[in-house]
Amino acid sequence: MKTANSKLGAGVDLKVVHVRNVQKIGNFLLTRAYDNKNSYTIMTNILDLHPNRNFGVAFLPPREIGGKLSEAMYIGSEEREEEAGAFLAPNQVDLRAVDAILHQLIVRKF
Repeated sequence: MKTANSKLGAGVDLKVVHVRNVQKIGNFLLTRAYDNKNSYTIMTNILDLHPNRNFGVAFLPPREIGGKLSEAMYIGSEEREEEAGAFLAPNQVDLRAVDAILHQLIVRKF
């Protein structure tokens, strides 16, 4: 439940992943990322992501973006110093975009 001092995104797993490859598809990038345990397909409209770098992601419910199933959402294009697989605390990232998507999902359900 969201309160005046909380964020919806605070209940979402936030993790650092290592981007292995990037492919431009239309207005999106199709990326494959790894957290030292699992590999994920992540579609994004953040066009300045590059392979062999670490970025933060939020694990939202999978959804179709640009015709492909995306398993997470990048939290900005800032490269992370943490190792792939490290969990991030909500205060380490800007959760505005995550909160907006979660709000849209909740509104659709009701």
